[in-house]
Amino acid sequence: MPARSSGETEPEMIHPEDIHHLALVAADLQRGMEEVGEVYGVTWTTPRHLELDVRTAGVVARVPLSVVYAQQGPIFLELVEAVPGTVWAATPGSQLHHIGIYVEDVEAEIERLEGLGHAVEAAGVGADGRAGGWAYTQSPMAIRIEILDIQGREATGQWARGEIA
Repeated sequence: MPARSSGETEPEMIHPEDIHHLALVAADLQRGMEEVGEVYGVTWTTPRHLELDVRTAGVVARVPLSVVYAQQGPIFLELVEAVPGTVWAATPGSQLHHIGIYVEDVEAEIERLEGLGHAVEAAGVGADGRAGGWAYTQSPMAIRIEILDIQGREATGQWARGEIA
């Protein structure tokens, strides 16, 4: 890791090869899969329907989330079904929801990005109450980054390639 002038080390910056996926929010997952599939010629994994504990503005809530990946990648396309009142709420028009990256240390990357002016918007909650496997940060220019624990990269890749359901 690069050394700071104070003698401390700091996490390395994000590199292009760390980018894993680009995500879009769709009001209806099935219709989104059909539309994006037709436009970009991608095929999809089996959608996953999850229940996530998510911390937003200091409050933890259980959020139902449906998500699917294109099998072509990397860089993969991810579709998330909109969940009103959450970070995954649908917004008017089409927009990139987030850029997903894998890192060795989620907490350290959150600290590094906060030092660059990012704010934590939402985070998974682990059994110990700390960030659990992922977090969303948003830059001053409103670019959202999903920070993912590197330990999940291979399983996500296998799912995206259709090797596991």
